[in-house]
Amino acid sequence: MTSELNRDILFSIKPKYVHLILEGKKTIEVRKTKCKSIPKFRGFIYCTNDLSYTLWKCDVNAFARGRAVNRPDLNCNGRIVAHCTIPVIDEYKWDSENLCYDIDDDTLAKTCLTQADLIEYGQGKTLYGYHLEYVMPYCGPTRLEEAWAWQPYKEELMVKTSIKRPPQSWCYVSGVGVFE
Repeated sequence: MTSELNRDILFSIKPKYVHLILEGKKTIEVRKTKCKSIPKFRGFIYCTNDLSYTLWKCDVNAFARGRAVNRPDLNCNGRIVAHCTIPVIDEYKWDSENLCYDIDDDTLAKTCLTQADLIEYGQGKTLYGYHLEYVMPYCGPTRLEEAWAWQPYKEELMVKTSIKRPPQSWCYVSGVGVFE
């Protein structure tokens, strides 16, 4: 079994933020909870099935009859679209004196969020910033059924099961053979 300290995680991220991550504009993903994995683990990016925003991927490097052509667009919503390395997890504490989160402007810009967004999301509780490096988009989006997740089973024991639905925020994953 994989040690809890070196497990990878699967994030559920809204399409508009996945788009910013794939463009390299959003390099920090903010969450309410911190995983126990030791930094330098992999994070898999699941694009949620948000009906208000559809993320499309067009493969312009496809070839047909000896010439480059565009393949049909691929809808990435509801799929795992990329993986990355997570070298650092920051902690953003609530500053009750200034009524905002203790995060500098440069770091805040990397989240593609505002202080108001953080306040609405965190409601004064500690938040965590997962730094996303070496983002590797997949040629084609991958279904959840092709990944595995570690699920708690009796105190310290974990069992590997298929992912039946996307995580609310994130979950531990392992055995993702399609990505190896």
